[in-house]
Amino acid sequence: MVSPVIVMFDEGLDLGFEIAREEIVFQQDAVFEGLVPALDLALGLGMQWAPAHMA
Repeated sequence: MVSPVIVMFDEGLDLGFEIAREEIVFQQDAVFEGLVPALDLALGLGMQWAPAHMA
């Protein structure tokens, strides 16, 4: 015996979750973008000191 299967998707509910998830990702990206100038400065300055040579 084969039982019938009906699959339905409700895009309306999923769309609200997608928009909320994208907004969270954009907010996280903004936080990381704020750190980029400090990282660029640190990398641009290079190493100012060298570790002592251990024998």
